[in-house]
Amino acid sequence: MPDLWRRWCEHNRTELHHSEEIFAFDCDQTLINGDIGEATLRRAIAERWIVSHDAWWAHLSASSLNEGSVERWRLSYERESSAHVSSWSKSLTEELWEAYVRLCDEDVYSAYVFAARLAYQRSPDELSLLTQRALEEDPLVSLRPVMADFVSRLEEHGEVWVVSSSHVDIVRVIAAHYKLSMEKVVGIDFERDSHSHRYIDSLITPAPIGPEKIDALRLHTSLIPRLMVGDSRHDLPLMKHAQSSIFIDHHHSSDLSDSASAVGALVISASDLCE
Repeated sequence: MPDLWRRWCEHNRTELHHSEEIFAFDCDQTLINGDIGEATLRRAIAERWIVSHDAWWAHLSASSLNEGSVERWRLSYERESSAHVSSWSKSLTEELWEAYVRLCDEDVYSAYVFAARLAYQRSPDELSLLTQRALEEDPLVSLRPVMADFVSRLEEHGEVWVVSSSHVDIVRVIAAHYKLSMEKVVGIDFERDSHSHRYIDSLITPAPIGPEKIDALRLHTSLIPRLMVGDSRHDLPLMKHAQSSIFIDHHHSSDLSDSASAVGALVISASDLCE
C-alpha cells in the first residue's frame, strides 16, 4: 500500500501550516473504488425507486435517443413502479441503464444531473439508506483504506472537502465513512419543498461538474485548495486551480494522463491503491 502522504509531500515540496489549508477530493473512483452515484442509480432503476417525473425523462428526450423508445420506457416504468410487484422487467432496467451510459458519452453534464434527479420527492434520509445499501451490496464499489489514512493525515493540517458530480446526499454517505464533515461535501443538489423537505426538481447551480466544480466550491470557501485529488478529465479544471494535485490514473487514456502531468499532478496508478 503506497504512502500517499510521503509521496505527495515529496512532490509538493512546500511546508504545510496547521489549520490554514483546505484539501479537495473527488469522490467516485478517487476516494472510493467504483462510482457510488452510478451504483445508487443502478439500484434505484432496478427497484423502480425513482419517482417518475418530467424533468428526469426530459434528459433522455433531449438527447439523440429515439423519442418513441423514451415514451415506451416511461410508460413501462410508470406501470411497473405503481404495481408494487416484487420483481421488474430486467430488459427495461438494462435499456434505461444503457440510455444513461449513452447520455454520458453524448452530454456528461446532462447525464450527471439525470442521475442525481433520482432524489426527486425523496427525503435525504431515504436517499442515504438507498446509498448505504448500494455501498454494501454492489460489488463494483468499495472504500479505499489508503485514502482514509491520507485524509486523516491531511485533516491534521486543515479542512478536507469532497467536490463531486454525484448527488450531495449520496456523497455524504461516503464522507461519513471517512469521518469527514457533512458540511464539507459539495455535490449536485436540488431545492427542497418547504413543508415536506423532500427534493423537488429545481437544480441548484452552479452544479459541480467539470469547470463548475471550481464555482461550486467557491460558494462555500474563498480559499484555493492546497491539494485537489481526482481521476477524470472533469477534475482537471479544479486540479489546475489548486496549488497542487494528485491524479488517480485508471489507464483509460494516455492523453488524459499526459494532461494531468501537464498541470503538475502527481500521477498515481489506481492499481497501487488496492490493498
